[in-house]
Amino acid sequence: MHKDIFRHSSTRRTITRFMSAILIAVSIEALLLMFKSVLGDGEMLAGAVEMMFSAAGLLVALGMYVFLGAKAEKAMVELRQSKPD
Repeated sequence: MHKDIFRHSSTRRTITRFMSAILIAVSIEALLLMFKSVLGDGEMLAGAVEMMFSAAGLLVALGMYVFLGAKAEKAMVELRQSKPD
């Protein structure tokens, strides 16, 4: 069981890093679209705003994932410690 906790922890850490990289890429793309719309192509503004909202939603979802994952890991560790061998 102890080994499984660490495997799940490393999996959560990998998913968190991957989603963070995706979040950064989406945010940069949204900023580039914002700059393009300000510099003359106003048609891109709606897409930039939608992309910015999707980045914010992704950030909230990632925060919930990290919070719930840490809570689950803590519960698993407490269960393991309270269970007699």
